[in-house]
Amino acid sequence: MVSRATLLAVGTLAALGLLAGCLGSTTDDLEAGSTVKPAVDVGPDNPMSFVESRVTPAVHFGHGLYEPTIDVSGSGVIYVSAHTTGVGTTGAPAFYSTDDGQSWQQLPFAGPATMPEPGHGGTPPPSDEIFIVAGDDGQAWGVDILLATFPVNGWCGDGAEHCYHNPDAYDEARAQTSRADAITGADEACSPLNLNDRPWAAYANDTLLMVNNPGGGPVQVAAMDVPPANYVETWNPVQGPTWNLCAGEGGGSIPGIPDLHDDGFFAVPQTQDGDLVVVTGNADDVMDVEQRSVFENSHEPVSAIGNYGQVVFDEQDTMFASAMNNSAAEPQASAGGIHLATSTDRAQTFTENTIRFDRPVSSVYIDGNENGPGAVINWGLVEEESGPTDWYLGHLRMAEDGTPVIENATLAVEDGPPASRHVQGAAVGPDGRAYMVMSDVEGNDDVEMAQNAGSTPLTVVVQEEGSALPVTDAADG
Repeated sequence: MVSRATLLAVGTLAALGLLAGCLGSTTDDLEAGSTVKPAVDVGPDNPMSFVESRVTPAVHFGHGLYEPTIDVSGSGVIYVSAHTTGVGTTGAPAFYSTDDGQSWQQLPFAGPATMPEPGHGGTPPPSDEIFIVAGDDGQAWGVDILLATFPVNGWCGDGAEHCYHNPDAYDEARAQTSRADAITGADEACSPLNLNDRPWAAYANDTLLMVNNPGGGPVQVAAMDVPPANYVETWNPVQGPTWNLCAGEGGGSIPGIPDLHDDGFFAVPQTQDGDLVVVTGNADDVMDVEQRSVFENSHEPVSAIGNYGQVVFDEQDTMFASAMNNSAAEPQASAGGIHLATSTDRAQTFTENTIRFDRPVSSVYIDGNENGPGAVINWGLVEEESGPTDWYLGHLRMAEDGTPVIENATLAVEDGPPASRHVQGAAVGPDGRAYMVMSDVEGNDDVEMAQNAGSTPLTVVVQEEGSALPVTDAADG
């Protein structure tokens, strides 16, 4: 059966001949200040086409399965995760596919043992909002949060076995001290709440980078060597991991999604007082960090997707940063935008570009190409808040003058589901193809939960054909 997304890509190409003039001399690159109309930004020579794959084990009941994220390993295994269906009671909803989305199964929670469907339990309980990143040698790593813990889980054998469990990798003792210092006004205080929320992670070269949202204040970041020596561990003063609970110079909204380079250099974005900043350092010593401004940015949201930005690296050590940039509060009247930047000198300097659209942007996600130049980018365009969303996938690259531009942008899903709460992921595979995950569930609204009971709301969009990111050194898994 030909999917809706495949038919849409073909129809988009057919419309190109009538509408291409809207972009002037090029349809391959979206230049600074360009206005993008639906269906005109497809590369005419080799457009991307997509199929939609429903994650069948992800059955909705009671709560959750929103905020979906996705990563693809060097061997092509697709990992998908989402918000837990029963906060603090079940294991994580964590799924994988070894055949490019043709079939799905739940990740095991203890050795090779899996939770009987339709129950969810890709990790030992409890769980809340797991975020999974692929590692090397068939490994994958997931970071999670509860009110006062930061669980970490690992799988090996391309998802066949659960091989690491840490119920709490967070330095709660120091966090409590910092919280007490904030109350007393001590100089050491840096975080007013020390909430455990919105966990992010990045992986490179046997290192797992972890980021926690403390609910205000500076970024909190830690790193640990993986795979660990023991199947079951927990945080302790000897083996850590070491947390920098006061990374950076100030405080703002939720820290953004970070990235980690093979040599240990990391960057964590955060919005602070109208600026997108990055906190940078090396995983060998997370206590030694610097903070630099990427660009000034204002954004009027039309979804709950965060105002926190994202940073990724490609294989050539180019840093890409992104943030949404809608220009007005009224969705019907606003022009949407994506603010982009590149850096080739480890965040010392940045080159900016803002891509403008004729409708508000409701979501942006980028994923760096580990096997060549560039990154995958997806975004949603809407007419109004919580309305049907047109989802696009494209390629980020750095032009000769250092400017970040979008190439090969393709309307992947027309009138799809709205942005799903705080995050909705995309990924680039080892062969340069693009992937995206969607959820039919926006959040934890009681009416919506009842309406979606028994459904399978997670869908992965898989690129079948067309332009892919260049691959110079493909991973072997």
